[in-house]
Formats: sequence, C-alpha cells, structure tokens
Amino acid sequence: MFAQMLQDAKLQSGPVYSSGLLKAKEVKICRITQNFGRRLVELRESQSLTQYQLSDKLGIKRSAISHYEKARRQPDFETLVKLADYFKVSLDYLLGREEATHER
Repeated sequence: MFAQMLQDAKLQSGPVYSSGLLKAKEVKICRITQNFGRRLVELRESQSLTQYQLSDKLGIKRSAISHYEKARRQPDFETLVKLADYFKVSLDYLLGREEATHER
C-alpha cells in the first residue's frame, strides 16, 4: 500500500527515468514523505518525546527517525506499523492522507 502510494506520488512529482529511479536534484521530494515527516514530528512532540526517547521505545535508530522527519528516507512497512501502533493512529493519518486521528 505505502509503496504504491509512494510510486504514485513520484509519478506526479517529476519525471521517472527508464531505470525507475528518480534523480534527487531534478525531482521534488514526494508529498507523502513530506506529510509523513511533519506528522511524525507533530506526534512525537505532542508526547514531549525526543528522537532518542522514541527510538529507544521502538527499537530503531535515532538517525532513522531524523531521516524520516526530514523526508530524507521512507520507513519500511514494519516501521510504519510500529509508529502507528505506538501513537495509536491509523496509517492513513500517519501518512498525512487524513486529518482526523481516528485513534485506535
């Protein structure tokens, strides 16, 4: 699901080269990644957590969280689920596809 949304956003944001890779200098960062990064910061800060604290709780590196928040890297599906479960939000909310949290 996330991979397909990411591919759709890439197709809308700039040219796709024959190899299927996007050149970072020529293409804007996709909206889904940016929305996810902003939403992750909002959720983390709403619970007064540092990147270090969140990384300890989820068992992922602090640098990975930093990259996600700055839209430099996309998390894998397992990490997305961990984040959504931890913050008790839907994946759609976490990815910025809906405004209401629909807490679980």
